[in-house]
Amino acid sequence: VVLKSVCGWLKLELTGNGEKIKSITLKGNNSEQVAGQLYINSADATATLASEMGGADDNGSAGGNLVFEDTILKEVTLNCGEGVELSTDPTSFYIGLPPQTFSKGISLDIVATDGSKMAKSTDKEVVIERNAILPMAEFGYEGVKPQPNNEIWYTATKNVSPSYVRNLFGANIVIVSNQWDSATGKGVITFDGAVTWIGDDAFYDCSNLTSVTIPDSVTSIKNGAFSDCRNLTSVTIPNSVTSIGNYAFHECNALTSATTPDSLTSIGNSAFSYCYSLTDATIPDSVTSVGDSAFAWCMRLKEVCCKPTTPPTGGSDMFAYNASGRKIYVPRNSVSAYKSASGWSEYADYIEGYDF
Repeated sequence: VVLKSVCGWLKLELTGNGEKIKSITLKGNNSEQVAGQLYINSADATATLASEMGGADDNGSAGGNLVFEDTILKEVTLNCGEGVELSTDPTSFYIGLPPQTFSKGISLDIVATDGSKMAKSTDKEVVIERNAILPMAEFGYEGVKPQPNNEIWYTATKNVSPSYVRNLFGANIVIVSNQWDSATGKGVITFDGAVTWIGDDAFYDCSNLTSVTIPDSVTSIKNGAFSDCRNLTSVTIPNSVTSIGNYAFHECNALTSATTPDSLTSIGNSAFSYCYSLTDATIPDSVTSVGDSAFAWCMRLKEVCCKPTTPPTGGSDMFAYNASGRKIYVPRNSVSAYKSASGWSEYADYIEGYDF
């Protein structure tokens, strides 16, 4: 019996600051079997869980020949031995699983060598396919396949018209493959090569757009790229983007959170201005400049986590007209530097130290 490719793989990426991961335990939220005896069909090397076959003895149909035992496991643990040390660069962990559907999602318990624990779960359906790697960054888009670098995934209330999506991506749009499902609201825009940037005003005033997942080949989001996308609630920005341009997300009124990638070095003028629903924002430690009015008029913005040890070059009115009492958390040893730095000093009363 050829066993190659019978199972699928779940990929988990973790970052940290020197913690050592001892073990990762996975279980289904609907008490699914995640390990144990399999029925192998030698005709096509497919695998079926013993529990799905009813635990019958020695079923030899289609060439299969495996005696089932009573071993049916509801959780599986990836043992990391003496521990795998985490850093700011993502470390990948792979868990092999028999092909199946976790209809109510999955849960993970992560244990470090010092005894600390972290739990992660999703109630979204997770499908494990044969010989497929399932990305788990935010549990992925749909949780089924890795995103190709020549596709932009989105959700919308109607199809994203090519008039909104001009040739501004470093590759040409394959118009006939711009697919949108009215039942789910999910769509895919396909290109003839890797998408390398999101160009000026690429999705400007696309009011039907509700979410976007950008492929990890993109290095920059340019001026006004998503400006005035008033119903855009979430954007997945990959850890390859180094710059966010002027007015990139200006007046994205429904956007609730801005978590920028660790690769980012600059945030342009008014990049997130007038994002009325924005409640929190994270500026990674790689950022060296934040433009004028970058987060101005975000009237619900209550918390900013600014991680650079050295204060980025700050523009004027970066956080003007935020929520009352908004806090700006900076590295504990850099509080004085931020309070005296140009652009940051006007928010000195709101700056507090934090151990990121």
